[in-house]
Amino acid sequence: MEPVPVSTPLLRSTAPTLSGCKSPNSIGHAVTEYIATNSQGNIAAGTHGRGIYKGILQGDQVNTPMLTANPTSARPGTSVTLQSINFDFSSDESQVDVDFNGVSAEIINLSAQEMEVEVPRGTVPPGRSSNVVQISVTSSGTTVSTSFRILPPEAFEVLPNYPNPFNPTTTIPFDLPVESGIILQVYDMSGRKVLEPVRRVFQPNSYNLQVDMGGLASGVYFYRVVAIPQDGSGEPNIKSGKMTLIK
Repeated sequence: MEPVPVSTPLLRSTAPTLSGCKSPNSIGHAVTEYIATNSQGNIAAGTHGRGIYKGILQGDQVNTPMLTANPTSARPGTSVTLQSINFDFSSDESQVDVDFNGVSAEIINLSAQEMEVEVPRGTVPPGRSSNVVQISVTSSGTTVSTSFRILPPEAFEVLPNYPNPFNPTTTIPFDLPVESGIILQVYDMSGRKVLEPVRRVFQPNSYNLQVDMGGLASGVYFYRVVAIPQDGSGEPNIKSGKMTLIK
């Protein structure tokens, strides 16, 4: 299968995301960054010395808007580059919506064919074993999506709650590197436990726990997050913080 060069690049993507693509082949070096097609729909592509790929675009896939992500997996808080295929992102950032499994993502840089976004937290529901999510982009009436894998955090960490002060709900973010039982407890200034809103097993991921303290009086409280590894690999990890409820 030899590519037929085209004067104008038809698509810009990483070929492994396209149907029928195979592992790198030594089918020539004429195509280095863009995908070229012939009348039979055969394609060949490669990027910056990573190899030449070939596959087949079926039917109207040749003109169908598509989306790719580079890299295809990352941890929350890091960035990923999204590339448009067969359509342009709007130059007006307010007209572009990006979400990972329904969780909005912040746009860092935006151009017609590429945008850099931050991988958001809380994209995988507690208890779900798969960390594969869908990235969806809506721009100028066009909606496209692609699969993406959320990598587990490297260490257990609890971040400061927000907002703080709050009324009556606040969010406590935490990172979980291994499957663990999570216990969230809230104490008042006297050290009395007044609330235990969470006690369940969580899969490795980054989470945002929402805490409703509508039934408590205004004041300063302390929260404690306990993580108990389910594989017995270590002692429970405990992190704490201070928060203020103002009604």
